[in-house]
Amino acid sequence: MMTKEYALHEVPTQEELNIVKQWIYEEYLLNNRQFGFYCNWNLIEKGFEEQRVIIFSFEDKPLGLVLWSEYDGYVNVDIFVIAPSQRGLGLGSIFAEMLSRYFQEKEIFALKLFCSPKESVSFWRDKLGFIQYPDRGYSESSLTFYKTLIPITPCTDILDTPYRLELWDVEEYLATCRPPRWVWNIESDLKRYPIIQPCNCNWNIRLINNNTIVKEDKVKYFGYKSYYYERGDFLYIDNLNIY
Repeated sequence: MMTKEYALHEVPTQEELNIVKQWIYEEYLLNNRQFGFYCNWNLIEKGFEEQRVIIFSFEDKPLGLVLWSEYDGYVNVDIFVIAPSQRGLGLGSIFAEMLSRYFQEKEIFALKLFCSPKESVSFWRDKLGFIQYPDRGYSESSLTFYKTLIPITPCTDILDTPYRLELWDVEEYLATCRPPRWVWNIESDLKRYPIIQPCNCNWNIRLINNNTIVKEDKVKYFGYKSYYYERGDFLYIDNLNIY
C-alpha cells in the first residue's frame, strides 16, 4: 500500500548514491563477482551526473534506484534495482507505479525495458502489465518489453471494420499473402487516443475507408511530406495526415 513516506528523489545526493553503491557492491560480492548491477556502476555514475538517476526512498532511506534514458517521447529503463534486503515486500511494484506517474507528468508516452535477469519477466509482464516487443527484425532481445503510459486506441479483433488501419510485421511484398498483424478501428479521437505500437520502419501499413484502400506504404513513407509517424522504436499516430 502506498503511503506518503515513499518518495522519488529525481535529483539524489551523492550520499544517497553511495548508500546504493554499497548494497549493490555487497550483492556483487555474494555473486562471486560474476554478475550484478555493480558491473554497470560507471553507467550509473554517468547517469547521476546527467540527472538520469532517480532514487526511491522511505523516510529518506534509499530502497531502490532507476537509471533511465529518453528517446523521442518514451523512456528506456536501463537499470531498475531494489535493495536486496527489501525484496519480496512489494516495493518494486510501488517504485514502478510511482515512476509511471512521474513520467506521465513529464508527458512520456511509454516505458521500454530489457528484463535482466530474465527471471524478472514475471514481475514486469505479469504484475505490471508490460507487453513483449514483437520481432522487429533487429538484433533485439526477446526479453524487451514496453508499457504505454497514456490512453491509446486498442487493437481490434474485427478485421473488416469500415474505417481501419492495418499493420503487418513484414514488408509489402510479403504482406500480400497474409493478414495484418494488427488492426485498429480509427473512428476514435486519435488526438486523445493515439495508436502506439513498436514497429520496423519498413513494415507495411494500410489505411482503409469504406473497404477502399486510401493509402498503403512502408511506415517510414506513410506520413504527409515531412510528417512522420515514427517516434524511435514506435509507430505513433495521433492524426492521419497522409496527403
